[in-house]
Amino acid sequence: MKASLKGLRVLNTRPKDRARALTDAIVARGGVSVEFPALSILPTPLEWLDTLPPAHEVQIALFTSANAVLWAMDALKRHNWPLPEVIAIGSATRHALLDAGVKNVICPDIPDSEHVLELPELQAISGQRIVLFRGEGGRRLLADTLKARGAHLHEAAVYRRELPQADNGETAKIWQECAVDIILCTSTEALHNLFTLFGKEALSWLCATPWLTAGERVAHEARARGVQNVFSAPADALLQALVNYHQGMGHAE
Repeated sequence: MKASLKGLRVLNTRPKDRARALTDAIVARGGVSVEFPALSILPTPLEWLDTLPPAHEVQIALFTSANAVLWAMDALKRHNWPLPEVIAIGSATRHALLDAGVKNVICPDIPDSEHVLELPELQAISGQRIVLFRGEGGRRLLADTLKARGAHLHEAAVYRRELPQADNGETAKIWQECAVDIILCTSTEALHNLFTLFGKEALSWLCATPWLTAGERVAHEARARGVQNVFSAPADALLQALVNYHQGMGHAE
């Protein structure tokens, strides 16, 4: 029997094409998912494909997100660029790769750059050629550390993030009517976009409403913006974290 989320109203801020699975899981448990994308994910022009090194010269392909898999794999197949050893930043990215037909994907137990960098496969990499499939912008920790370890790194930015257009009437209705019980946020960029999209008028509401974030780094940023009640979970454990919260186990940290 599925753990219940009956009556829990969640602001699901995942990008539009990534929100449905979480919405379905919340609704299946009796909860309400209010989809409010805080990021738009768009493919970059395919110039990145023409700059890839020859596949036979590459030892490792590293994917930083399921979006990187979504926007890279079809192009790679059309380009006849066979993947070498494949590493995913976490289980969601790994599942996206498996769904795309990639086998034997390596990933850490905790989905973030720090734990990817602890993998044995990324220790003695001096002289190895690695292709990093990623989005534009974002953290530099992964790329910088791989380079510092002596890898010949090629970065392929296969998608970009943008601030989505929001319906001002819908936005105002959410916070003025306190239409959700908890805000779910999966990245620092989405977090900052939420403050932009809701505006100064909703600042008190944003800071007083509980937040669930994907990882402690996002939670730390939420606290820095003044959010009073924040708890975090790994990106692949957000649904269980919602259940725990609904059962009275959520806590501010």
